[in-house]
Amino acid sequence: PVEVKLRVFITTSPEAAAISDYIAAHPAQIPAPFVVLSNSLPMAVAYDPTQIDPSASCVADRLRKQVKTQAVKAVREAMSDRRCTLTTALLRGHKGPLIPADTISSLLTERAVPVEGDPHRRYLLVPVRAGKASPAPSPRLPTSARAA
Repeated sequence: PVEVKLRVFITTSPEAAAISDYIAAHPAQIPAPFVVLSNSLPMAVAYDPTQIDPSASCVADRLRKQVKTQAVKAVREAMSDRRCTLTTALLRGHKGPLIPADTISSLLTERAVPVEGDPHRRYLLVPVRAGKASPAPSPRLPTSARAA
């Protein structure tokens, strides 16, 4: 077995940009110093808005962490699927940095579901329930009742 350390980067993050820039600057480097297992992994969070207030920074941080954890879990499950054709050579970058993503993309895509409001895309769905760190939404006062 090959030990694989997975890192998840938000597509718009500086880390993701740095990796993309590095790959673009060194497309033929063999072995690649790292490999991409998914170019883009659309994730969606399902939650009850009466129980969870994502506008609270602590809640938003917890949701981001849960989504990243679920993304890693999805990739690991795809890699362990009996239909997965990833090899040690691919994981070690001997075919370049992007071939592994091509190899498991269909296994990840088949786990995705359509989400209400975006019928043209499919997402890996992360259901979230309220927990201790999830403050309920604060009651909203009508505009006329707010202090000036």
